[in-house]
Amino acid sequence: FWKIDKKTKQVLWGLGAYGNFTQYNVTGHQRKSLFSHSHAVEVYGPGRFVIFDNNELPLEPSAKEGSRMIYVEVDESTMVAREVQAWGSDAQSYQCGNALQLPNRNMIGMFTTNRSVSEVNMITGEVVWGWHVGLRYHTTLYRMDR
Repeated sequence: FWKIDKKTKQVLWGLGAYGNFTQYNVTGHQRKSLFSHSHAVEVYGPGRFVIFDNNELPLEPSAKEGSRMIYVEVDESTMVAREVQAWGSDAQSYQCGNALQLPNRNMIGMFTTNRSVSEVNMITGEVVWGWHVGLRYHTTLYRMDR
């Protein structure tokens, strides 16, 4: 994703495969990109973002197959981006889906392929709440909002 100056329409920086940040994953390894086919970026303060990563066709393998919720911090002065927290689902969302950080710092993610919503304690990685729309409804979840 890109940061763009609203007045001048100039691109100030980019994050991802075509960006200009040095990027480190949650284990501290430098990566070409922290995400693949991501969307639904949520801003949680200066330099703090939650991203839903479809994790489809990643440039480098991630720790877990399937879509992910990731929390990223960027430092514009050093041009370094760090994946601070990440949680991967067994479900692969090839499209749609999103992630939100809750006031208790847990994340909640919506995974379209298996029609589920999961709240995850990002410190322990434990799913603390979940919801699944059975296949019999023939519907796709698209997006949730806070």
